[in-house]
Amino acid sequence: MLKIQKLAVLLAVPFLTPPPLVSATQLVSLDFDTFTTPAFDPDDYVYTAAEKVAVKETLESIFFSDPTDPFGGPFGIKFDIVSPSDPPPPFATSRIDFNKGFVGSADQIDFRNLDDDDDAEVKVLGLLKS
Repeated sequence: MLKIQKLAVLLAVPFLTPPPLVSATQLVSLDFDTFTTPAFDPDDYVYTAAEKVAVKETLESIFFSDPTDPFGGPFGIKFDIVSPSDPPPPFATSRIDFNKGFVGSADQIDFRNLDDDDDAEVKVLGLLKS
């Protein structure tokens, strides 16, 4: 009977342990300008430099929860504002495009953030009008 109890504990332990913490910081590019064409689409919102920084800081306060941790805490996601003239990064990153699409969407719902190369789009005025 004792051997069966030990076996049950050994089989259950891997399912009771939490997933490992993030092992590297993921970079997410914030593109406010590539799809911003108010002359062609009046629903495009032109973000000021201060608004871009405020969006970045808000996202980092949520998803890069511990700046003292080299991996950023449990989420480990760092955000970077990019411009259309910037070269693409030499490694896989996720990208959030502003003023793209109708309201907003994402490539997928990535539970536990296992894919670091999925993208999303956000259209604030389209969202407010719907």
